[in-house]
Amino acid sequence: MKQRNVPSYKKYDYKGWNESIGSKNIGLVDKTLLTPIDTLMSITEDSLISIDLTNSIESNGEISFALGASIQGDSLSFYSKEKLLKDGIPTDIYLFWAGFAPKTSVWPSLSFTQDSLSVSYDVSLSEGWNLISVPFDGVKSRPKDILGTLINNDQLLYVSSPKGYYSPDDPYSTLGTLSSKDGYYVKVAKSADKIYFRGKVLADASVSLSAGWNLISYYPDYELNIEDAFAALMSSNNLQYVIGFDEGALVYDPNATSSNTLNVLKPTRGYWVKVNEAVSSFSFPSQSQSSGKLAVNHPLRHSEIKPTPSFMFLKGKITGKYSVGDVVKVISDEGKTVGAVGITSGGVLRNSPVYGDDFTTEEIDGLEAGEQLTFVYDGDTLSSEIQFNSMSHRDIELEFEAPLPSSFALHQNYPNPFNPVTTIRYDVPDDGLVRIIIYDLMGRKIKTLVDGVSTPGRYSITWNGTDDFGKPVSSGMYFYRMKSIDFQSVKKLMLLK
Repeated sequence: MKQRNVPSYKKYDYKGWNESIGSKNIGLVDKTLLTPIDTLMSITEDSLISIDLTNSIESNGEISFALGASIQGDSLSFYSKEKLLKDGIPTDIYLFWAGFAPKTSVWPSLSFTQDSLSVSYDVSLSEGWNLISVPFDGVKSRPKDILGTLINNDQLLYVSSPKGYYSPDDPYSTLGTLSSKDGYYVKVAKSADKIYFRGKVLADASVSLSAGWNLISYYPDYELNIEDAFAALMSSNNLQYVIGFDEGALVYDPNATSSNTLNVLKPTRGYWVKVNEAVSSFSFPSQSQSSGKLAVNHPLRHSEIKPTPSFMFLKGKITGKYSVGDVVKVISDEGKTVGAVGITSGGVLRNSPVYGDDFTTEEIDGLEAGEQLTFVYDGDTLSSEIQFNSMSHRDIELEFEAPLPSSFALHQNYPNPFNPVTTIRYDVPDDGLVRIIIYDLMGRKIKTLVDGVSTPGRYSITWNGTDDFGKPVSSGMYFYRMKSIDFQSVKKLMLLK
């Protein structure tokens, strides 16, 4: 081959080039203005041509390549094999008729190989806000390189951290790189479970902690109880709080373990850690150093609440008339439900988040800084002087004196669907026999929850998904029926496993 026929490979990130048999096989875009990836100075018959595309492909997606001659007037043809199939015509006849070389081994084709730096990262992202980490040293660490999978699929809306923000359509984004040791809030338009980029496992996995709040990466690929993960900090009384985010904010307070919602750290997540004194080098312990059985997290989710990266936490006590398993709603001045504080045994209020406004939306969908909180429970409203202050923690004491019910009522269980436990509330206006029984779809009795005389009041009962013999039942739809004198009510519930 003469050197004047040397071909160049060129890339143009243009989706949807139409392939056709003929001189315009690669599409209609003018390739002469593109930057060459490489130039071949010689071609050997029956030898493969290998070109390193590492610096040419910056993210996933549809990438087109053109093969062209370097000297004006020369021409090259590039046909892909799938275009050479035609039903009903023998291959040799078709190839002869189409003008293609009968020897298929000389047909050009592209193939790609994955090297040791190709990362396929399993990260579970729910629609809306997530708090994640990417514990890899990226070959390129820009957000568009690490999160290119989400960008190409039109899923990524926003990335936020104390160091800046990134939005795919915002040329003024201030977050230039993603660090393997930091956590990041990521907002996506729809759920995703995997991203692809080029990088390698962390060589140094230790992180430094400043006095106060730190948003760090959880880099291990195994779960750890918080008591194990931060044992060194807790033994020196240096740990104040740990906060996570899983479809809502979760918190661990070493001084209020009975009301914590965060107990386990999970891979791919980011976490806020607040310490009293700075720590120059902190590392998570190995899985073998775990103390035993993993605990569980207790996320508080409510259908009316929109979780955002701006939140504060409330815990404390409730007195007066209340039912264990209920929630006290927190209402904004706009009338939106911005929090739901869970009531546990003894009237203890579980450490629960109250959300501020989502700064990425035009509407006011949460509390503004300094806005006062209003509590609502069982139709009763209680104003307060507590003001919203993001990342703060407040102890509260609420007193609600709800009147006795005037009629029987069976309320919808919460949560629903549920796993593993749900709460059923019911009202009794007079002394009398009350029965509440769980049935399957065939009408067979599964579990008797209540069977006895009740005095007037508001009650709640929990069901843990077992039958009368303590045996777990299968996932699916069930009915629960409340029956008393001159009263009967039936509702559905869903058990998911």
